[in-house]
Amino acid sequence: MVYAIWQFFPAARASRLQYRARAWISASALLNALWIGVVQFGWLPVSLVVIVVLLLVLIRTLLLLITTRPRAPPNAGSSGFSSASTWLGQRGHHREHRGPARLLGRG
Repeated sequence: MVYAIWQFFPAARASRLQYRARAWISASALLNALWIGVVQFGWLPVSLVVIVVLLLVLIRTLLLLITTRPRAPPNAGSSGFSSASTWLGQRGHHREHRGPARLLGRG
């Protein structure tokens, strides 16, 4: 529900990642609802087909989120994060890892 509302904001409408993922995420929501209905009717063979298709859609969505690079502003360097990390809001939390020296206060 939150994702559906968030899509109406300008940042989501301008996002290349959201443009590419929107149909797949919508398909997963519809297939999930369909699967619940099919199970309620007790149609086991149909529910198996629906759940396999749902799995394939979710795998495709995950691959899309991992492989799509967000648009960077001009003169911006690479943050080293995938688009999925950026989409999840982790972009600004990158810190350089300096190994054991950091743990001992020497880094």
